[in-house]
Amino acid sequence: MDDNSLTNLLKTIYYGTITEFRQKLTPETSVNTADSDGNTLLMHAVRSEDAEKVQHLLERGADFTGINRFSQTALDVAVEQNFLPGIDLLLKAEATQNALPQSSLKMHSEQTPPGRLPVISNAWSIEAVRRLVDAGHDLNQADEEFKREYLGLRPDATFELKLTPEEFQAQMAPRDGLTNPELMEVPFWREMVRTGENAYMGYRHYAGEAEPDYSRKVWTYDRHGAPIVSLPDGRFVRIAGEHEDYYDSDFYIFNDITVFDGKGGFQIWGYPRETFPPTDFASATLVDNHIYIIGCIGYREQRNGSVTPVYRLTLDSWEIERVETTGENPGWIWEHTAKLNASQDAILIQGGQYIEVTPHGGYEYNLNPHRHQLDLKTRCWTKLNQQDSANLV
Repeated sequence: MDDNSLTNLLKTIYYGTITEFRQKLTPETSVNTADSDGNTLLMHAVRSEDAEKVQHLLERGADFTGINRFSQTALDVAVEQNFLPGIDLLLKAEATQNALPQSSLKMHSEQTPPGRLPVISNAWSIEAVRRLVDAGHDLNQADEEFKREYLGLRPDATFELKLTPEEFQAQMAPRDGLTNPELMEVPFWREMVRTGENAYMGYRHYAGEAEPDYSRKVWTYDRHGAPIVSLPDGRFVRIAGEHEDYYDSDFYIFNDITVFDGKGGFQIWGYPRETFPPTDFASATLVDNHIYIIGCIGYREQRNGSVTPVYRLTLDSWEIERVETTGENPGWIWEHTAKLNASQDAILIQGGQYIEVTPHGGYEYNLNPHRHQLDLKTRCWTKLNQQDSANLV
């Protein structure tokens, strides 16, 4: 298609009626025609926020998996625009394609190609996030504001709890649980979950005019690397996580879990450090009545390059136990993805990074190029070769 014809067609997408667009889009016109930036007709229809034209292009067989110069698909554009009808149409097309036998389509978060952000990470409304999660996209890759709202927490919550400076000093610090588990009924901690405020803001609000005591940490629920698991009954479990980076005075890695009812209620469960050590950027995989927690960065003194930490959380009792494993494990891995291979009763690990201890006691951070599988019956790790990996897709 020449430039003039493409320009006229794009004008019809943005300013014309659906009838005019149908007339312009003749059988001879390629439905996947794109402009110089790789934006297809479907992307332009999404950007124009015209659901009828999006629907017509999809019915004509438009390729919704195509990527423009900015590494966006049509769904990325719809999410960026917060065009909810377009998101619905594209997710329906994705689901239809995924249901076909021998489908090679890979649109979900664990299959996001290198260099591309997960679609859900660019969502900027809870409505878009809900649609994407319902379609199988990973809530953990959404913005923290929308994760909180999805868990049933108010996004605009402010401090309401009244504490004297003395009460605050008694409640402010993190501590390990004394039993496996211990229900942590600390009013200040609950207020920090409810508001999502960081450690500094919590301190400034409750400590009065006192100067910060940097030798003491402040418990907070403003965390990174804290995976969320959705339970079939509508509850959610969030695992530990860290606050700030290692060089910040407020840096802390937690060893607790929080159970949300999805309606604003929650419980915080703590553990002895020898039962469940500080854990961040782990994976969390639901398997029947358990959640398997695999990997973490942790504190420097925790790390062992020859070990992959694996823990098993039992639902409702909330007890945690360490899972001893054998075989060829992925090492001290973190920020990876984990997926249940139900047919083989195993968990597949891929991506992320692993930490290697150098001969001089330092650390090297390496991208993980391999896939590993943990057999849940034998508790044995296997490093998969290329053919094994292909059979799992």
